[in-house]
Amino acid sequence: MQASLLVILFLSCGVTLVEAESATIPRWPPSLIDVQYGITYNASCSDKISPGFLNLKIPRKLNGQSVMEIAANINSRYRFQSTYFNDGLGYFIDKIDDVASDSVNNCYWILKVGTQFGLSNSPVGISNWFPFPDSIIQWTYETPGPHN
Repeated sequence: MQASLLVILFLSCGVTLVEAESATIPRWPPSLIDVQYGITYNASCSDKISPGFLNLKIPRKLNGQSVMEIAANINSRYRFQSTYFNDGLGYFIDKIDDVASDSVNNCYWILKVGTQFGLSNSPVGISNWFPFPDSIIQWTYETPGPHN
């Protein structure tokens, strides 16, 4: 968006209008946001090595599942399978990176979200979570603890 910036100079003899160069005014809120997406493995559940994190620039109004789909299109290690339950429950993630939930060994994909200052278990499922600027989305394959 371009806008002409008018600078008004008040001088002792009157008011003088001076037109400055056009300036770009940033759009707020930004239409694209930066998000990190990754998967990790707890050693007690898998000896697989994590593919790390992707730095993504995504449209602001995408939900977490859409972020997963973008990541899967970039790198096949982020491919996933899910089961849809209903509008209230949304999707359950069955498998990521060809690693499925394992009820025998009590290992599941746990969604953690947050920022560079810390992650916590998501209060909602991936299809009902909407990233914010500079957020981190991390799936960890682990045994759920008392707080999961």
